[in-house]
Amino acid sequence: MKRINIEKNIRPVSDFRTNAAALLDYIKKEREPLVITQNGRSSGVLISVADYEEIMGKLEIIEELEQARFELKQGKTISHKQVIQQLKEKVAEHEN
Repeated sequence: MKRINIEKNIRPVSDFRTNAAALLDYIKKEREPLVITQNGRSSGVLISVADYEEIMGKLEIIEELEQARFELKQGKTISHKQVIQQLKEKVAEHEN
């Protein structure tokens, strides 16, 4: 996803109401977010579903990394042998 282009990607809510279909097509095609304003102030950001899914996927990875760091600090680790055993058990569960 591209960053917001300040010169062309800030639109008032009235413009969005009038041109919703065209603006939705724009964000899907260009993969650029739009800032929607109300009363001259930013009110929301419109992004495509594909960009939203990409952001959420990255956020999930970041959250998992943060959890892993926390567990490492707590000394909650397991050996390589234990990891392999757990993976084999999961594979066996899915095969049945």
